[in-house]
Amino acid sequence: MTRLRNIISLLIVSVFCMYMLGCKEDQTATDATDKTQVDSAASKSKSDLAYLQVESEMNKMINGNYTTPSQYDQLKFNVALASYNEAIALNPGNTDALFGAAVAQILAAYSDPAINKLLKDMDSSSKGNSASIAKLISCTLMPVSTDKMSLPIAPAAGGAAFMMSKALTDPPLVSRVQAVLRDNFLPKVQAAIDNLGKLEANETFKFIISGTMQGDPQLKSISIYPTEAALFNAMLNMLKFNIQCLLVYKFDLTDYKQATLLDALKQSNTTFFTLQTDGKQRAADAKASFSTSIGKIKKAIDFLKRISGAKSDAIIKLGTAQGSVRQSDLDTLTTYLNKVESALNSDLSVEIKDADTDGNSYTIKVNLGNFLTNPPANPKKDLLPAYTVSASGPDNVHIAFDAATYATFNFPDPTMGGLFPGMQQETLKRIMRIDEDYAFILEGYVSIRPFWWYSFSGSLAPVFKIYTASGSYQAKADEWGYFRLFVRDAGTTTQAITKYAVTYSGQEYELANVFSNQYPGVKAKEQVWSSVSIILQPVSLTATYQTSPYSIQLAWSVNMNSPGMNTWSSAYRVQRRTPSTGFTDLQTLNYWNYSFSTSDENVTSGETYTYRIRSLINTDELSSSGNFLYLMPKNILYSNEVTITTPSKITGTFVSEGSNLSTLLKSQAYRVKKLTLKVESNGAYTITQIDSSNITYTFTGVCQLSESSNYDYSSYSNTYGAKLYNITFTQANPTVVTSTGIVAFGNNTLTYECVQTSPQITGVTAPTAAGGFGSSLYNGTSLNGYFVVKCLKQ
Repeated sequence: MTRLRNIISLLIVSVFCMYMLGCKEDQTATDATDKTQVDSAASKSKSDLAYLQVESEMNKMINGNYTTPSQYDQLKFNVALASYNEAIALNPGNTDALFGAAVAQILAAYSDPAINKLLKDMDSSSKGNSASIAKLISCTLMPVSTDKMSLPIAPAAGGAAFMMSKALTDPPLVSRVQAVLRDNFLPKVQAAIDNLGKLEANETFKFIISGTMQGDPQLKSISIYPTEAALFNAMLNMLKFNIQCLLVYKFDLTDYKQATLLDALKQSNTTFFTLQTDGKQRAADAKASFSTSIGKIKKAIDFLKRISGAKSDAIIKLGTAQGSVRQSDLDTLTTYLNKVESALNSDLSVEIKDADTDGNSYTIKVNLGNFLTNPPANPKKDLLPAYTVSASGPDNVHIAFDAATYATFNFPDPTMGGLFPGMQQETLKRIMRIDEDYAFILEGYVSIRPFWWYSFSGSLAPVFKIYTASGSYQAKADEWGYFRLFVRDAGTTTQAITKYAVTYSGQEYELANVFSNQYPGVKAKEQVWSSVSIILQPVSLTATYQTSPYSIQLAWSVNMNSPGMNTWSSAYRVQRRTPSTGFTDLQTLNYWNYSFSTSDENVTSGETYTYRIRSLINTDELSSSGNFLYLMPKNILYSNEVTITTPSKITGTFVSEGSNLSTLLKSQAYRVKKLTLKVESNGAYTITQIDSSNITYTFTGVCQLSESSNYDYSSYSNTYGAKLYNITFTQANPTVVTSTGIVAFGNNTLTYECVQTSPQITGVTAPTAAGGFGSSLYNGTSLNGYFVVKCLKQ
């Protein structure tokens, strides 16, 4: 039955910890007494005696070895209370006695037989957590030092959460806890409130807390002034408010057996969590106590400013020193109190930021008084949508709402009994995030290729979309690309998703699921994860001729402002087309890159090429597996096309002289001392020869190259290791002559060997790329490089 009892423990502990936490809050927020001269010597004698008794018992409480609050019945605060009451009877204006009695009234509650028995029963059912619970809920109502006193700005909700997390075994019945609070504890709280109210008009009130009362006789005494007394009164009224709220509804159970709870939690049940006979009056009293508490805190602020804020022995001081309350804090608290007070008596507009699953903010109206004026008769039925209670395991209970979709999950009263005036059904559902359990949810990350990471901001954040027959739905990704898309009108029948898309930087990218197991579609209360990758379109492609190495340099960009970070360059592929072929994939780019560029070194002299860049990620290239969504671009994206014609490899001006001239040119037949070869990009050439008599001869024509598969390994050249090309010089002036041979270019040097082939020179055979330089023959015999010319580029 352990798990079943956990449910009841939540109720039991929440009821009782309100009292205990109230005590703790009193301890840390207020205690006040004003030591005033009394008219009756007998009254003063009695109150002085009571003070000594409280001092002694407080010292024992602080220094004693008490493990649980139930052991505080060993303390004799009831004796001090009796003395204080006698003093008040002798002199109703004895402020020492009035404050002391208020304090002793609460501390003496531990000795009340019904209260103490309940505490002991809770101790016995706390499963070894007694020490922790005792530490949490023990209260003295007296400060042990000045730093233990503060204005009640923050609630003690954390302590309640701790208490509620501690499961009890065989806890007392909720109805018993309510009875003890109603019949035994609430009257004591009211008596303490009455005493504090009687001394409130005396602004000269002062009550000294000795070192002994603080647990150490060596400590300096501190004083309580009207400020602390008013705060103490405020805390007791808030404690009264809590108790009255807990008494508005009845929680009648005979036991904590599973069958009993199953029946009690049904919405039709009228004995568990339903309005008490006097529940409406209890709620009205709670409202009044809440209002009174606010008024007392405001009065305490006034007292702090006027009376005790500057006193050195005051527990609460006003100023900028450490431990003091700043004026700005008081102003903030006053503003907050005014808003709460307004919400207690009229509609208060409250803005809730980032309130729903889409991060929207709402301005709603709150009226606490409405709820307390007319509390729902059966909150289980009046405030909650229809639900079913069923057994879970041998001893636990499971509650499930009957709604199957977000659209059918509706609150009977979205105003929650007037707590939220004018609240609309949809707004309440959004604020309470009902869609997190009932809508169809598609979530994931959007990756923007080619960047391997990117932080989105503002309008740059991508928007993920899906389309169905019913319409379109979208969600904006956060700065890291994460998104959650909600389809709140999803039904119980699966509806196919007809299109996926991402809008980014003004462009919509249609997506396709590349996994073979296609996701069935949209359905209420289902959730799916998706990885989404889009690739940006390549743009502004350019092509530039490079001479070293002989290549075409390509560069482009992507359709966004580049952040200058590492890129996933393998997201693109280069394609090339020639006049005789269509586009073919040339290469996949390097995996890791900092720029969008590459080079094509596999080009032929004088050839025309057209290039474009295409996106690599698409559905026809990626393998797919798994059973969830993996969305990739549906369509290939292309860059612009650029066309370029490669010039001749020997474009430029080359000079040969001295020993670089061929043996033929240096012979007596020609006596050439300098040769200049100038080749244009279109293949047009001019050869200028100057002989030893400084006579210049000029020859013009057109040369053509064709690539071979051979390389220069000849000792006759200055281009060792360079690629060999077949070359034809077609001379037009001064006479028409054709010469053929081979040429190589490398390291800014050029070597060529040609012989006249038209008109043919009898017995002379032109060199071949396979034979290399020196392969020209005369009547079948090698001429040993007789025709080889070596040039230097200018």
